[in-house]
Parts: sequence; C-alpha cells; structure tokens
Amino acid sequence: HEKNFSNASLIGALTKHFEVVRLDIWGKRGLRDFYGRASSERQLANTLSVRYTPSIIFFDQEGMEILRLESYLTPEHFRDLITFVTTDARKRYGSFQEWLVRKQ
Repeated sequence: HEKNFSNASLIGALTKHFEVVRLDIWGKRGLRDFYGRASSERQLANTLSVRYTPSIIFFDQEGMEILRLESYLTPEHFRDLITFVTTDARKRYGSFQEWLVRKQ
C-alpha cells in the first residue's frame, strides 16, 4: 500500500471519485462510522469484517460496498482497479479479475 498510496497520479485518480480513509485494524483512534456513530478504527474494521492487510473496500454514495480487495496490487493493476470501479465495467463484468482477463 505504501507504494501505491505514495504515487501522486494514483492518488489523484482515486480521490477524484472517492474519499480515502486509512484504518489501522488494531487502532484505537476515534472516528465516526457511516451512520455518524462514534467508533474506533478497530471497531469499524471489525464491523466491516476486515481481517487482512492490505484490504481496500470501495463504497458507493449510499454506503453500500461495491468492491473488496484483500491483497496487494502493483501500481499498474491498482490503476486498473480504479478504472474498473469508476466506470461501467463493474456493472458489465462479474468481477475485477474477469474484466482484467477480457481487457487484455
């Protein structure tokens, strides 16, 4: 995650469409969940069933999960992931993996 999240071009593409929140799954930092309730990083990670790092979860504007990735992606594949979730590709293909195979 350090490689991808230090890449200005990738972060620009990501933040153009999403608010980015970084959580320490064991952290105690206070925050508010999607419903405005007081929580902590650890509690939110538990609520979202985050068990692995790195994990990246994309939510739509209503707070519904649209994609979850529980692994590292190279910068090239991370850019592909951003394209997948910000275009109609995620509606036309069954999964990110299927889209990757078909786009090549």
